[in-house]
Amino acid sequence: HARRMRLHRGRRRRGERSVRILLSAKEIDRFVHRGYLDENSRDDDVAVRDALEWCVLDALFEPATSNAN
Repeated sequence: HARRMRLHRGRRRRGERSVRILLSAKEIDRFVHRGYLDENSRDDDVAVRDALEWCVLDALFEPATSNAN
């Protein structure tokens, strides 16, 4: 319990938030298709979590596209 509270306080200090989401098999298939997840790791919760994290980071930090000419 003490370790979990230390981790929680550390995340809060850093401005991080932990969220829980449900992913369908189809969404996990997309991680595999896009190269974020190895086919053999689709049942590995840690690997799926990491794939989701990389996907989100790529989406947030990809170069902005401009419509201006």
